[in-house]
Amino acid sequence: MMEKLQGKDVRFIAICLALLAAATWYSAGNFYRAFPEASIDFRVNRDDGRALVDRFLSTRHYSTAGYRQAASFTYDDDAKTFLEREIGLEQANLLMGTRVRLWRWSYRWFRPQQKEEFRADITVSGELAGFTHEIAEDAVRGSVTPQQARAQAEEFLRSEMHRDPAALDFVESSEAARPHRTDRTFTWKERDFDLHDSTYRVEVTMLGDEAGGYREYLKVPEQWTRAYQRMRSKNELAQMVDSAVMVALLLGLIVVIVMRVRRQDVRWRGAALVGCIGMALSLLAHANAFPLQEFVRQLSVARSSQCGVRRLGGRRSVIRTRGRRRAAVS
Repeated sequence: MMEKLQGKDVRFIAICLALLAAATWYSAGNFYRAFPEASIDFRVNRDDGRALVDRFLSTRHYSTAGYRQAASFTYDDDAKTFLEREIGLEQANLLMGTRVRLWRWSYRWFRPQQKEEFRADITVSGELAGFTHEIAEDAVRGSVTPQQARAQAEEFLRSEMHRDPAALDFVESSEAARPHRTDRTFTWKERDFDLHDSTYRVEVTMLGDEAGGYREYLKVPEQWTRAYQRMRSKNELAQMVDSAVMVALLLGLIVVIVMRVRRQDVRWRGAALVGCIGMALSLLAHANAFPLQEFVRQLSVARSSQCGVRRLGGRRSVIRTRGRRRAAVS
């Protein structure tokens, strides 16, 4: 027998609808401020970016024939968080789309169980913002002096990245001795960029006499990073408490299910239908995430073992990824 709604029931429903309408209105008005990645101007899509990277690799006489290829949309979440907290959402959104080239399509060419691979980043406006040629530790490259290596790195900046080293301030260099070569990394910063003690850095890595890497990034101050980590530790404690409550709720759920089963008060047909739908959705979600695993997987992990491994989200996976990634493999 159906019961008629009382006046208090109608008032409660009206209040709920009003709150829902207010929340919807506020969310719609502030969505793009809270999630700047939703308002990115994609002048270059994933396929266009791949064509640009292919052209860059071919000009450097690299061949990716026989390599697997994976692509992912990425960003540096540390830099994004720093900008949003220091200069506000609106100014950060403007800067992240212009001066700080944060939004990128990232590409990877690799062969399973092989050290050598290629990586490249293309901004959503179609500019090269990162490149890596990873080779074996014992790979042979030409021997050059530190001065010659720096001159070659500066020439790479001029000819390939269209950056004038004279307009940059040199920061530091480092080197690592390999069996048959010496790898060196040279770092510059943009002279006219100084935002709350952060700097915009440019790095070139020389593998012997070969320019094997380039990256540009926002260098976040160490003091800010430590302060943010302290704040995050409180959030992580709250998350642990939340997880404990969730475990308690799951245990309660199991107890209720057992009690209902013992009383023969379970509609198995409906439960089986819901369970099958849940399993199918979970399987599709894992299948959809598999290309991302191809992009970020460790080279030391065999493909056969990859099928049983699920990478969990961490603080940095150029996503949470840090930066969530949407990837595809071809």
